[in-house]
Amino acid sequence: MGAVHWHLVVVHVPVVGLFFSFILLVCAHITKQEILYKISYSFIIICAVFAVCAYISGPLAYEAQTDLDKEYVDKHAMLGKISFMAMIILGIASFSAIAQYFQEEKPSSLHRYVILCMVVIIMYLLCWTAHTGGAIRHLPIRKTNVFIFPSLGS
Repeated sequence: MGAVHWHLVVVHVPVVGLFFSFILLVCAHITKQEILYKISYSFIIICAVFAVCAYISGPLAYEAQTDLDKEYVDKHAMLGKISFMAMIILGIASFSAIAQYFQEEKPSSLHRYVILCMVVIIMYLLCWTAHTGGAIRHLPIRKTNVFIFPSLGS
């Protein structure tokens, strides 16, 4: 597998994993079961690690290609950098929550709700980034006007 394949493999983990973490967090908020919080925060940390891998593999995947439209690559790269930074912040917030469990404390309600809100925002951001990534190679995606993702100019 080349750089492009590795990039495609690792970028899907945060997108799908964060959605799974969101479902677990909602269940944790409803049931108040600490184990669900711990599992979801752990998945978020794993997603953040894969986001680092995705960010690092992006330039390598770009260099491995010769016939890409730079306009679409630049849009994807900009959103990728924003998504990467957001995932790092979310990973740190989740790591902080896990660290509190190791100290035999529960994270505060505010901490938990901030993480939940961040997950929702970053899920959207990751989907937007994935959409622009798909537009690099797939012409039908470029021509589709998806109203939930704002245009980044032309």
